[in-house]
Amino acid sequence: MNDLSVNEKILRIMFHAETLNKVKEQFISKREKQPLNAFEMNFRLFLTSYNTINFELLSACDLGVYFKPIGFFYNGLIAYILKEFEPALLILKKNNVISELCNVNTLKIQENALIAAYSAEILSFVSDIFIEVKQRGFDLEFIDDTRINPFAKFDKKLIVNGLKVELLMSFQEFPQFFLDDIYNVEGAFAAYQLNQSGGIDLKGATIYQQAYQNLSKLNLLSAYKFV
Repeated sequence: MNDLSVNEKILRIMFHAETLNKVKEQFISKREKQPLNAFEMNFRLFLTSYNTINFELLSACDLGVYFKPIGFFYNGLIAYILKEFEPALLILKKNNVISELCNVNTLKIQENALIAAYSAEILSFVSDIFIEVKQRGFDLEFIDDTRINPFAKFDKKLIVNGLKVELLMSFQEFPQFFLDDIYNVEGAFAAYQLNQSGGIDLKGATIYQQAYQNLSKLNLLSAYKFV
């Protein structure tokens, strides 16, 4: 297993026979949390109020420590994984590493985008943007005698949850989350505004409100999973 990538190792543990047995037991016992350790990484199985079980990795970013969802199980061994881990899934399936006892599925592009938009990773990037705004402000700047858009200078192109995404500064002076044009999905998925206490409030788009609520109940939005 030493030649596996990090994401392949993570999925290897998620679908290991021992993990699947723990999942089946947890559905029966209704125990909320079960720790798992492998490859020098700390995982947990987390039973949600939706009666699904998340497979989560203890992770860290500049804002703190949080549990990063990898995927989830429901109705026994029916599983879903996040976009970030789809390439690893294909490799493990090709090499017959994934147990045939488990039915593994993927999420819709809009669901994966919302998971990215409300992730701890994106929140860390947004925090950095607000720090940069405080340092540079929205005054005009010039590079090689070329005027730089005072809002666009804070725009960021990133890869989060395996998706190419953009954080674009609005004229109201707060960043918004968009998918890259290659996905042909229009509109902002989230906006991020500083509150009076200096924290960041996450504002969702009305069009995705139902999907957001479902993902929130599934506990898949890591911006809310800091420990």
